[in-house]
Amino acid sequence: MTLFLGVASLLFLFSGAFTMHHIRKIDIGIPLTRSNTADLPAVDSLVRASQEPTDKQADVLVRPITDVQSTPPEQLLRSANDR
Repeated sequence: MTLFLGVASLLFLFSGAFTMHHIRKIDIGIPLTRSNTADLPAVDSLVRASQEPTDKQADVLVRPITDVQSTPPEQLLRSANDR
């Protein structure tokens, strides 16, 4: 029984060391702030604006308009401001 507990303890120790070795390799990432967004390449970056959309943009439907309207207007998605 003592031998079993010793072996189990060593397995837990080695698995913990293995996990810590891989965790230290993970890049933590840098949160976006106003000061570091200018350093990002504009072509590869897609950042949502934090400002509320203008009234003109709020009227635009979320779904694309097709030639045949099969969805009733009351079921179309609108911006959260219209609700």
